[in-house]
Amino acid sequence: MTTLTKKELAVLKAIDRSEYGDQLTDTIWTFSIFYNISDEEIQSEGITERSLGGIIASLNNKGLVRSHKGCEPNEDTVTITDAGAKVYIDAVDDVPFNFTHFGIY
Repeated sequence: MTTLTKKELAVLKAIDRSEYGDQLTDTIWTFSIFYNISDEEIQSEGITERSLGGIIASLNNKGLVRSHKGCEPNEDTVTITDAGAKVYIDAVDDVPFNFTHFGIY
């Protein structure tokens, strides 16, 4: 079983909340992640815009997301993998924000 840090879980929640994806596993713009992390998570976990790259890299190394470097600034993207979606759903122990389109319910 894959273990998530609190920072990784906060980032997965932010990806789920992003206005740029209709489905949990849709590709979203990376810049939208920070704006979808709650103020409480930013304070308690010390997440900053600069720390997002490392958190995303950790999730990528675990196979929970795929990231893509865009050609221009603000064109980087990230996608929750199917494995990442399952780990995320287990971790939040609740129905994700974009649950209806994932196809496992």
